[in-house]
Amino acid sequence: MPIYPFVKTPKGNPEDCGLSFTLHQKLEAGERLTEDETVILMNDMMGGSVPKGCIARAGWCFDLRYFLNLYWVQWYDSIISVYAPNKKAIRKHLHGRIWRIVLVEKRRIRAHK
Repeated sequence: MPIYPFVKTPKGNPEDCGLSFTLHQKLEAGERLTEDETVILMNDMMGGSVPKGCIARAGWCFDLRYFLNLYWVQWYDSIISVYAPNKKAIRKHLHGRIWRIVLVEKRRIRAHK
């Protein structure tokens, strides 16, 4: 999926963004992520300046929605939408009481071992 700038003057090239670029390339190539990479991916996607399912780094947006499932999560007293490779990644990332996780849209490829 695309990598695009979300500010007027992003810093450098997307290749200079380190692990975010590596994770994007790995998913794009059809490789599976390790559990550690999945945790890093979930933590990196929590930025508020880009759409859900994207990572923001140095003015670049790495769109990962094509590779991730869309879930609705009943978390405490609200329902939130979360892009994640699997339910385990959601449980590890969200702390507190999770009542229910429902798969809304399944991705086309498998992203996690």
